Amino acid sequence: MSNTNADAAGALAEARESWVPIIAIALGQAIMSFNVASLPVSRAGVVASFGVPPTTIATGIVMYLLAVAGFVMLGAKLV
Repeated sequence: MSNTNADAAGALAEARESWVPIIAIALGQAIMSFNVASLPVSRAGVVASFGVPPTTIATGIVMYLLAVAGFVMLGAKLV
């Protein structure tokens, strides 16, 4: 009978611990979405600051977004 209680307590503790990585990933995704959403908004300021064509900045933003998506897929594969 005590083994059953110990197994149930261990399963309960394991279930509580399993939410921590999911919460961390959700918070990371939220921060990343704010980061990605802010880049196109700040494009005019970046163009003015660096004195480059807007197409160069847009290309850089697209390449950054592709790199971020690749790392998200890699992170999903590791978890």
